[in-house]
Amino acid sequence: MISDEKFYERAEKFCLFKNTDGKYFTFEEYKKHIVDTQTDKNKQLVYLYANNAEEQYTYIEAAKERGYDVLLMDGVLDNHFINAIEHKFEKNGVYPCRCRCY
Repeated sequence: MISDEKFYERAEKFCLFKNTDGKYFTFEEYKKHIVDTQTDKNKQLVYLYANNAEEQYTYIEAAKERGYDVLLMDGVLDNHFINAIEHKFEKNGVYPCRCRCY
């Protein structure tokens, strides 16, 4: 169901991202929030996420020190959701926080 294109079309209207600061954003609001700090050299947005704020604390803090925002994707369905949006946003980078914060 999550991988269905129609699901995305409907979900983008009501789905909220939560970042590690506890703030919520729609898809469009989040794009606007990160466009200045998380656009790579190819002009693509880079979405960082963590699935466990405690275990990935060091990586999250390293990202924040560089001015990046990190999404918290710790729900039961979030792994499936991340896989779906990785395919949807394949031109943009959707990365686990531990892989991109160096």
